[in-house]
Amino acid sequence: MPIPFITARSISKAGGVVLKKLSDLVRPQTVQYSTGLHIGAQHIILSELQFENGETTLLRLAHESAGSTQDENVPILSGLFSNPDFSFQKVAVSVSREAAAVRIITFPRMDPKQLRASLEFEAEKYVPYNLSEIYFDCQALPDENPSSRQMKVLLAACKRDVIMNLIQTVQKAKGQIDVINLDSLAILNSFLMSRVKKPAELAALLDIGTRISNLSIIENNKVVFLRDISFGGADLTQALVKSMQISSEEAENAQKGVEAQSEPYVNYLRPVLEKIAHEVKITIHYVEGQIGKALNLKKLYLAGGMTKNILFHQCLKDFLELEPVVWNPLENIKIGNEINTDLVKELETVLPVSLGLALG
Repeated sequence: MPIPFITARSISKAGGVVLKKLSDLVRPQTVQYSTGLHIGAQHIILSELQFENGETTLLRLAHESAGSTQDENVPILSGLFSNPDFSFQKVAVSVSREAAAVRIITFPRMDPKQLRASLEFEAEKYVPYNLSEIYFDCQALPDENPSSRQMKVLLAACKRDVIMNLIQTVQKAKGQIDVINLDSLAILNSFLMSRVKKPAELAALLDIGTRISNLSIIENNKVVFLRDISFGGADLTQALVKSMQISSEEAENAQKGVEAQSEPYVNYLRPVLEKIAHEVKITIHYVEGQIGKALNLKKLYLAGGMTKNILFHQCLKDFLELEPVVWNPLENIKIGNEINTDLVKELETVLPVSLGLALG
């Protein structure tokens, strides 16, 4: 079944993912507020944005370390929801990359009702789940050739049990959900916001997750290609654990320090990092084949926990001949006077999801 919007009127229903128009970032010229809540594997981040006179401001920001289970997250969330500094009544939340799939597919041109009805039977062809296990949502993407018989469709799917667990966790913490999105789409929202002043530039964004990474190609501030890559920070951790006979905690700490730039760490990490660089290269070549022209990318923007890994940057340069750039998600967002700038700097690599959720 398609996923209904999650609002105050439908929160008791099954719930699911709502896709916003990724290019629709224009706000009315009045003061508005929106709050994004990112419940990650390691971090819980609450970001409140203010929209006024065409400007976006990060008004408030809160961070807590995530619990190891959803039950452990309930009291943490309760504390955040009771924070009197925030003006929110409802929050936008999201589902992790590992529990969801996003695809851009080509479909015969049809109206939204027909599209949804068709995907009731065909969605399983495009996502790695059984239809009985998922909620899905879909949206036709902006088309430069409306007379074509084909159209591009953004399809998102998520496991039902993950959606329900998320709803129950927020409800137990006395929170109210405005909308449920996907981490990957929230990050795209944030990335597009950072590029509103340079929409014509062709760009590629590699978002590195724990086990799944996403590569997006953006042209004229529109997403033209998406791909999930089965690789993430956990692969690096596991490589060190297996090769060096150390604990996961030791392996994670080693990647954050200077050890990761010295032997024997380099010998163990480089093959894993070269694998994702190779996957990115294959994807770029595939897109070039589909559109019939070279992309001529100059930079690869990076998001996620590995963005500042110097060895990873070098692998990308060697394999792709692209300049890796650590993406700044706050490029076109002002920082409020009450925001702790040290906290912003500390959370820079994990902020995009909550910001993208607040952007809607």
